[in-house]
Amino acid sequence: MAFGRKATASKDEIVAELGEGLDHLRTAAGTATEVARDAIAPKVEQARDAVLPTVEKALAGLAPIVEAALEASGDARKAGKKAGKKSWRSKPAAPARTPSSRWPRASAGQRTPPSRCAPASRAAAGHW
Repeated sequence: MAFGRKATASKDEIVAELGEGLDHLRTAAGTATEVARDAIAPKVEQARDAVLPTVEKALAGLAPIVEAALEASGDARKAGKKAGKKSWRSKPAAPARTPSSRWPRASAGQRTPPSRCAPASRAAAGHW
């Protein structure tokens, strides 16, 4: 080009450069993963070996407690079912209730206050 102007990069060149940059980033991420795995794996194995006997001892100590709790819960469940069957049979029948009105009754000389949903005109007119 004349007068020192640089040619602009085409779209294909930009996409190719971007792809190369992403490939470099992928390679760097893979290398970092390998280095971290090699550095951390032995420490994880050591921690696992150190903790395993303690966990096994704790589980062995808890086994009798868990068995006793399971036995007690089974006994309690059976006793509860048995007591429930007896209790409803032994109670006398409740007396029949008379149906009551949901709304309060107003005496002949008293008016009930207007409800919130009643139009103001009806309340003002004395319909309540």
